Amino acid sequence: MLAWLDFDSDAMRRAHELLQQFRDSRTLDHLRLGGVRDDFAEHFFPATSTIMPHARYLILVPRAFLQLEAEIRRSRRSLQQAVKRLDEIEASQAHRLIAELGKKVNKREPDRRDLEGSGIIGWDKIRETKNAEFVSQTPSNSYWASLRKLQIRIPKGSRVQYIGEMMARGNVRYARSGVPEEESTGLERVIWNKDAVELARDASACLELNKKQADFLCGRYIGLNSLMSRLLLAPEKGIKTKADLEEFGYVWDYPSAIGDPTVESARRLSALIQGANLLYGAMVTKEYGLERHQDFDGWWPALEEWFVSPERALGAKTAKRTEWSTVAAVCNDRSVDLHFLKEIQARLKDAKSPSDLLESCTALIVRREQAIKRGSYRLGRTRGAGSADTKKFRERVLSQPIRLTRAPDFRWGMASEFMWNINLGLGVWG
Repeated sequence: MLAWLDFDSDAMRRAHELLQQFRDSRTLDHLRLGGVRDDFAEHFFPATSTIMPHARYLILVPRAFLQLEAEIRRSRRSLQQAVKRLDEIEASQAHRLIAELGKKVNKREPDRRDLEGSGIIGWDKIRETKNAEFVSQTPSNSYWASLRKLQIRIPKGSRVQYIGEMMARGNVRYARSGVPEEESTGLERVIWNKDAVELARDASACLELNKKQADFLCGRYIGLNSLMSRLLLAPEKGIKTKADLEEFGYVWDYPSAIGDPTVESARRLSALIQGANLLYGAMVTKEYGLERHQDFDGWWPALEEWFVSPERALGAKTAKRTEWSTVAAVCNDRSVDLHFLKEIQARLKDAKSPSDLLESCTALIVRREQAIKRGSYRLGRTRGAGSADTKKFRERVLSQPIRLTRAPDFRWGMASEFMWNINLGLGVWG
């Protein structure tokens, strides 16, 4: 589940490119509930995110920086040149991974189907531009914060600050002739976890994690003392393929997570967030008379299905039982968002039908959207507008349709991918 608001056309294009790049097509956050979702995601699965497609980059990113530092020791370069060189190193890693994948599937060049499931960052950009360009959201960008969270790198600061520090230390060699290199360089000794340094040096083509790498990363995650830690400590023994793992569509489906009270609270909250999003989509559909339009005709049936879903499903009955004490304990800084969801839940408890619920929530959701989007809101714009304005508003909605999507899974999809990577390397799965 990835969230953004409606920006100008260039910003929207960049956002869509980012989605395509990392193959994440989950829920759009038109009601700004992403903060609640992200708090639960971080509580359950810290140091993972939707733009991190494979655990191997927790080894390959340190390797790229170590290579850059070694080059900085040998020659002067500007900060801009050093950052560009890091991008080139990471693009070169992507090429090696693609070549390694080709060997694995016994093809000179792996095809799109092979590459789509590989988790190789930038493969589509490399193919699209015939090896001329790499992605803007490089592995070091995507994994930088998680490397610190896992204590694979130690100090705070941005990538560029770190590169600048590397250069400053590397330049000591030019200023102090006769000083042994090991005394004038070697920033990795104070920046990187020493075990990560040793593993990174051996990771020239890390298509999958080996046992040493997987064991190291498992220890890093276990040290965070989260749900992810517990699931890695007690993996399901019956999983042999990715298809086996993918049978568990949400974290509350995974056997080792069943019975956890916070996971159950997340299930109820997920159902409520999904209901709020369905209400929003149904309201936009109704406002612009789009019930039969192919991009909008699924919203009302989906709301009806959600409203009558059985107790075990992510529907209204589950959403009604959302318990706010657990949610508030996880979402310490989300009082405004929780208030909005509480209001939705209160109206849900009294509603006899989807139409009742929609009517009772209309003013609440209109106020919410207008407060968030200000000049670019959709609901309530056609009331009192002239025919020309109404047509213009409708065309804008049609140009940026809201997609019918699933309930938030609180980062389970990415966390389960990392669990697969690590347990495969450990020999537990696969």
